[in-house]
Amino acid sequence: MKLKLCVFMCMLIIPVLVIAAEPPSLEHHQFYGRVTWDMDMDVPQTVVASVNGVEYSSLISIVMCDTNPCTGKYGYDEGNYLRVQGDEGDTVAFYVDDSLIDTILYQPWGVTRHDLSISSSPVTCDQRWDCDEWSACVDNTKTQLCMDVNECDSDELTKTEQQVCSVANDTAEQQQVAACVYEWECTVWNSCSNGRQTRTCQQSDDCDTQLSIGTVSSVTQFPRPAETKVCGVITGTAAPSVVPPTREITGTERFEEASQGVSVWYYVGGIVLILLALLVLILFLRSRSKSESGSGNQYPPQY
Repeated sequence: MKLKLCVFMCMLIIPVLVIAAEPPSLEHHQFYGRVTWDMDMDVPQTVVASVNGVEYSSLISIVMCDTNPCTGKYGYDEGNYLRVQGDEGDTVAFYVDDSLIDTILYQPWGVTRHDLSISSSPVTCDQRWDCDEWSACVDNTKTQLCMDVNECDSDELTKTEQQVCSVANDTAEQQQVAACVYEWECTVWNSCSNGRQTRTCQQSDDCDTQLSIGTVSSVTQFPRPAETKVCGVITGTAAPSVVPPTREITGTERFEEASQGVSVWYYVGGIVLILLALLVLILFLRSRSKSESGSGNQYPPQY
């Protein structure tokens, strides 16, 4: 019985020891980058990373080939990542198609940009920064974050710019008005002399000065007011007599005027006739009423 129990315990312990003796699973490192080649060369297809005889690959997609050298990229897109497994210190050999480009030492867990070139031309890259909006002022300083969209230098993909907040300039910009209007101040008119009166007018604003220093954007110029005017009658010159203009009346106009006068008399005469007719009618009715009343009061004849 004890022998069977010992055998059973050994069968349980041995697999555990075997599992414990196995090495841990290899950790991976992810690579990405750009590939350059000459325009007269065949377009490369694949980047291969080899570690201890195991190959890992990523397809190359063309970025630009209008100028020499041409540029492509690998390991950027999901499903095309270049993830390599190995032990720390292993040699990673990078190939472009079948050409060995360079080697590096493996470090577990990380993401590294590793550019490859099979071009004989020098590789140039112009940084192009895409910056966010300026932040709010903190301690009189505002900042913005910028990113190199061309990813020229893997050690300098982003940068932070700072600028001092200028309260004075901001206030001046807010106080700047659209335009300045000319203003004039004039003295009173002096007494009339030789048919003329004079006065003096001067510009009272500082629009020209403000425009020159930039505190206003434009100037509205009104002309200088009149400083001389005519007064009274000029001596030695007779004032011209004013004769009202005359106009000959035509026969048609005379007929219309006469017709208007006649029509008025027609109206007056008609009204008078109507009044007379009413008066006659009233008198007739009154006389008739009296006659009927008198005849009704007579006694009948007596026999």
